[in-house]
Amino acid sequence: MEKKKEPTEVSFVDGRRSLNINIFLKQFRKPNEVIIKALKEGDKEILSIEKLQNMIKFAPEKMELEGIASYTGDPARLANVDRYFKLLSELPNYTLRIKAMIAKENFEEEMGTLRPALNDIVKACKVD
Repeated sequence: MEKKKEPTEVSFVDGRRSLNINIFLKQFRKPNEVIIKALKEGDKEILSIEKLQNMIKFAPEKMELEGIASYTGDPARLANVDRYFKLLSELPNYTLRIKAMIAKENFEEEMGTLRPALNDIVKACKVD
């Protein structure tokens, strides 16, 4: 009888989704810990607006986080995406942080669009 091999990696993320997220993570060319640290510190050198938007797009789902949280085995056996999700979920309010960084990056552009209209309103309100 042939003995079944245990999987070398444990994953709670769908295979196709995992592949897409791994492709996204490879764009950083940095370990997961550095990506999470950049998010914690608001480092826009590492986290461009496009990468932040993809972080929202590829955010962990509730079921994935529940599976990762319930895993009691060797953390080194978790697949790369699962390790990334684990680190991300340990950062308080990670979704809010990402959205805040996106808003901050978009602020000047949004103000540039609004500024002429605001100036017109100010002029209209001034009494000679």
